[in-house]
This record gives sequence, C-alpha cells and structure tokens, in this order.
Amino acid sequence: MERLSKAWARLPVRRRASLFHGISLALALPLLLWIDRHQWFSGDEWDFLVRRGVLGKSELGLWEPHNEHWSTLPILVYRGLFAIFGARSYFPYLLVLILLHLLVAHLLWRLMLRLGVDWLVATAAAAVFMVVGAGWENLINAFQLTFVASIAFGLLALLVVPERGPFGRRDLGGWACIVISLLFSGVGLTMMLILGIVTFLRRGWRTALLAVSVPGAVYLLWYLQWGRHAQSVQQEPLKVSLQHAPEFVWRGLVDSVDRFTGLDAVGPVVLVVLTIWLIRRARPDAEPWPPALGIAVGAPLFLFLIDLRRSGLGAANASAPRYSYAVIALLLPASALAVSALLARTPLRVVLALTATVVLSVVGISTLNDQAKIYATIKQENKHRILAAAALLRSGAETVSDVPAPEYNPDLHSSQLRRLDRAGELPGNVRLTASDRLTASDFLQLAFGAEPIGNELGIGTIEQVIGAELVGATDPACVRVQPRSDTPVIVLSFDQATAMTVTPTRRGSLTAQFALPPPRTDVRGRGRTWSVAGGSIGVLTVTATHPWLRLGVVPDGTTEVCNVTSIAPSP
Repeated sequence: MERLSKAWARLPVRRRASLFHGISLALALPLLLWIDRHQWFSGDEWDFLVRRGVLGKSELGLWEPHNEHWSTLPILVYRGLFAIFGARSYFPYLLVLILLHLLVAHLLWRLMLRLGVDWLVATAAAAVFMVVGAGWENLINAFQLTFVASIAFGLLALLVVPERGPFGRRDLGGWACIVISLLFSGVGLTMMLILGIVTFLRRGWRTALLAVSVPGAVYLLWYLQWGRHAQSVQQEPLKVSLQHAPEFVWRGLVDSVDRFTGLDAVGPVVLVVLTIWLIRRARPDAEPWPPALGIAVGAPLFLFLIDLRRSGLGAANASAPRYSYAVIALLLPASALAVSALLARTPLRVVLALTATVVLSVVGISTLNDQAKIYATIKQENKHRILAAAALLRSGAETVSDVPAPEYNPDLHSSQLRRLDRAGELPGNVRLTASDRLTASDFLQLAFGAEPIGNELGIGTIEQVIGAELVGATDPACVRVQPRSDTPVIVLSFDQATAMTVTPTRRGSLTAQFALPPPRTDVRGRGRTWSVAGGSIGVLTVTATHPWLRLGVVPDGTTEVCNVTSIAPSP
C-alpha cells in the first residue's frame, strides 16, 4: 500500500488527471446508455427519417432548414445510420449522441486544464457534466446531437486556434470547426461569436474579424439561399423580443443553475457571486482570462439569440433542458476556475471536491433516470401504436386519418409508414397487444370535422348508455344525450363504415375510444379528444367495424347524435 502511495505521488499531475478522467468517461458511457435503454424515435427525428433525402427525390433536401436551424450534417448522420440500421433499433442513434456528449465533457476538461484549473476540480467538473441532469433533454433524445455537436466543435475550435500571433494555419482549423458547428444547428452561431470574443481579447479586432469571417460568410450564404425561408416558431417583432430579452436570459441562467445543483433559488446567488469574482479577478488581456470570459459570456449570449427567435413562447421556455445543457457547458470553465481558486486555500480541498462531485452526480443521475423513465413510457406507447398502425395499414383496413401519432410524431404519415414497413425498416420483435391495435384504430379509423370523409353508408347502433340518458329527438335517426354524470358516454357498434353528426348545445370536448365488444370491454385504445363549440355540427367518421366505440359527449347541456339506431335502454 505504501509502495502504491509513493508511486501515485510520483505521477505527474496531468497523468493523475488523465487517469481519473478516463475512468469517468468509461463509466459514463454504459451508464447513460443503460438509462436511455427504453427510448425510441419521436418528434423531429421523423423529419430526418422520412422527409429528408441525400440522393434522388425527397420531400426536403440537405439544405432546407429544420425550423430555423441549418441541419445538413445531422441529416447526413441520420441518413447514414438509417441506411444501415433503419428504424429497427434506436441504439445506434443514441450511441452517436452519447459519444458526442462525452466529447463535449472531454473538451471542457481540456479547456479547464489549459485555463489553469486544479486537476482535481477540472476532472470532477467534467465528471459531473457527464451526467448533467439539468440538460436531460440532450441526453435521452438522439436528435439532440444537433445541439451537442455544435457545442463540441465550437469548443474544439477554441482549443485549435493559437493564443497569440497573427492569423495562421491553425486558425484555418478554427474556421473548419466553426463551419461544422454551424452545419449542425443554430447553436453554432453562439460558438462562432465566442471564438470571435476570445480572439479579440487575445489578438485584437483584426484577427477576430478574420476568425469569424469565413464561417460568417458561409452561414450568410446559406441563410440568403435557404435559411430566410425557415418556418418561424413563435417569433415576435424585434422590438418585442428585445423587451423580453432580460427576463428570458435571466430566467434561463437562474433555472439552469438551480437544476444543476438540485437546490431551488440558489441560482441568483451563484450567478451574482461568480460575476463579482470575475469582475474583481479577471484581466481580459492576460491568460487564462480571454477564453474563461469569452465562454462565460457565451451563456447569456446564447439565451439572447434564442430569445430573438422564440420569445413568443414565453420566458418559461428559457428553462428548457436543451438550453440548460448549453448554459451549463458554457458557465462550467469560469465556475471551475473560481472553485479552484477557493479550494486552493483550504486543506480540505480533496474532501470538498469529492463530496461535491458525489452530491452533484447523484442529483444529475437521479434527474436523468427519472426523466428517462417518464419519456420512455410515452415513447414506448408511441412505438407500439406506430407498429400497430403499420400492421393495420398492411391489412388493407379502410382508414380516414393519416397520422398515427400526431402529438409527438406529426411528421410520420401513413404513406411513409407503409414504405418503412414494406422495406423492413421497422422493429420486428415487438409484441403488439389488443390495446395497441385499438389505439392504432383510434388514430387512423376515426376522424372528426365539418364534413364526412368518403361515402360512409352505415348506421351506428347504440349498445349502451353510461352516465347519461337518451331523450327524444325530432329526427327518428337521431338521439339527444342528456348527461347524468361528469363523464357521459354512449357505446356504439357498427356493421360498416359510418358517418355520424354530433351537435352539442355547449362548448366542451368530444372523446372517442375503441374497445373490444363483450365480454372484453375493459380492453380499450388510448382514445382521441376534439374540442367542440356549442351549436356547431361536427361529423364523426368511423371505419372500424369489429370494435365498439365509446363516445364521450360534453357533460353540460345536451348533445344530439344522428345516424344512429337500435337505441339501448339506459342502465
């Protein structure tokens, strides 16, 4: 033991740091993959999987923006993975995300050491960032490789460019890194500006302009050709966005720190103390302050740029975990520098550093695991529904709706799902339940609107009335439903496709849910909900004939349902 202690003492500081850092990376990779083991494709990912193409015809190409982001490289990553793995497994997509995230942690570690942060503090800070629960959205959704890669290549640019001297060959590497960062997402704009700030503080304004000139010109050319046509996401006029900017930026900074530490209301204190410390200690014209200050300023700058495009979503949107991830990454080097200076004065340096690492890691892992479980439930339901929808389409059943999972996967349509199914690109080892199949019917064989869809000639048969009673109507093909509870339901069966009119007297919600006929009426689909206005006539089109339909009407006033017959008595 004494021999090991002496050998450890003889190790250079950098070797000690590298050893512990390597161990933390090796542990984080399987841990994160295990936490994410139940995730699946959702939301924006289907844009890359079914709407984008590299060669040949496709709905969208490599250069059109995704929302307002330039996303050429993530599209290529997704198309490459899809060519090999299809949508049969989510693991390869997640693996790329986690590797990029660990690259960010590694680059932050190298930057902190270059800034002169104590090796123990730098290694501990990087380890905590590897399980950053405050940024969980960027660690459980493979699509977020767009943000993560932009940050990674921006940090790489800061490590590549020289600290002093005129513009040279190493700056060409900085150009390349920033262009790649821009090609992944709009976060690249923040990383480009950070590089410009750091270069300005180190080498003057002329070199700084050169450092951002080519990446800026490349982005401008793309923006003029494609980016300016991007679909806006709740963008407000510039004057309004600027008015909201202070609140938006402050909210994003405070909430990021609160969630990172796991302590409510600690964010303002930490931010104020850090700012005061930087003002008192920083010398912008001397190392290590140019990169420390430039990266730290990048955090509010990042949120400000987000505000210009998303302020219409409200200040609460600044707290989105995907933004917190970037904020924490950008604040980490300066924070580690401050902690390093503080711990240098205490003999308890090792104990305090290790205790903080354990506490913050537990907070991060707990948050990640909790959020992964929540979203795994949602994504697995969507996965089963989508695969059940593929089976329904394969059977040739008549459908009246086109999107099997509109809440989280609006870009996936029936025609695309058929194409994926025929090509064998979907998972084949998933056991679908009766409830999964009913949910697929809920979303593909039901439609509600102003007009019927198709020539549906059937008539619905009322089998049961629950929490309501039926009263007479002027038309013999109609019934009026009088609620007697908060959840009035009529249960209908169909022998062929049917279109029924539904007219409530009060505003509210209409629900529809397929269920198996007796004796298994407890097996049901997830159901659909539509908002309805009082006095308006809506048409509910139903094409499924095997299951029964549980139609929930507005619990206030009465609702007239037409094109029904065989009225069953109320229980």
